[in-house]
Amino acid sequence: MRVTPHLRALMDPLDPEDPIRRQFLPSPAEASVGPGESEDPLGERGIEAAPRLLHRYPDRVLLLVTDRCAAYCRFCFRRESAGRGGRPISDRELRAAAAYVGAHPEVREIILSGGDPLTLPGRRLSATLEAFRGREPAASGSDSTRKLGFRIHTRVPVVAPGRLTPELVERLKEAASLRVVLHVNHPRELGRRCLEAVLTLQAAGVPVLSQGVLLKGVNDEPGTLAELWLRLAEAGIGAHHLFHPDLARGTAHFRVNLERALRVYREAAAMAAAGGRAAAVPRFSLDLPGGGGKVSLQDCRILRESRGFYRVETPDGRSGLYPVDESGPGTS
Repeated sequence: MRVTPHLRALMDPLDPEDPIRRQFLPSPAEASVGPGESEDPLGERGIEAAPRLLHRYPDRVLLLVTDRCAAYCRFCFRRESAGRGGRPISDRELRAAAAYVGAHPEVREIILSGGDPLTLPGRRLSATLEAFRGREPAASGSDSTRKLGFRIHTRVPVVAPGRLTPELVERLKEAASLRVVLHVNHPRELGRRCLEAVLTLQAAGVPVLSQGVLLKGVNDEPGTLAELWLRLAEAGIGAHHLFHPDLARGTAHFRVNLERALRVYREAAAMAAAGGRAAAVPRFSLDLPGGGGKVSLQDCRILRESRGFYRVETPDGRSGLYPVDESGPGTS
């Protein structure tokens, strides 16, 4: 576990159910492994194209640049590897990843994840981005070179906003075609220091989007979600995804029944629309267990099976099983 001083200041020390505490402090419930849970819930081990480089979708790859985070979320789908003492990506691994991207012209975007990329030293982060320069493949039928886009997924502005120093922001500014996706789950996470850190990125010309996870006891009430989305929109942070939790081991206590989750999402979306902020509503998404890929839950058929699982079916014929998870507080 790791909790920053900034996070401690956000927690209510007298409330064991405080939504910030719940996300970051360990619980005995983590010792229980629920139905369908796995050490590799997204099937990432089967899509490694090069060391630390994952290629699931044709037009983008994901690079695991570190296993370290400024603070560790208890619901993390990479909880089996995050913070386990590994090293940042090496020069050799970077060269192999860049060579793979150079050989695959269908790849248009590099997503930096981990761990949290913004925990890397600024110089190392710049070198990581620079490794892909000159690897941009030419567009089909054109003499010009396509520019790769970059995306950084991070919790740093929420858990350690002081990490966004002028020097680090300047390095990010120098990286063309870069977007930052901020993971934020509760309105209280958007305090003054967090928003100031986001503003420094925006002022440097770096677009900031948001994504979050629907978590039992944290944000599984429509009013909480709607308030979060409205505050994000007011800060100029674009809506990206709200995810239903992945089936990481020991995380069942964070999961809301899937049917109830859809009701909560729709009610929150209606509240945001009533406030004139329909564009602030993110897509409600699920990564199909076992590596089936990302799906929009609003577009899926959700069928209850007799074994305590839902079958989630997509319009394009994919499907996956997801546990009903009806026991415990906060379920319907």
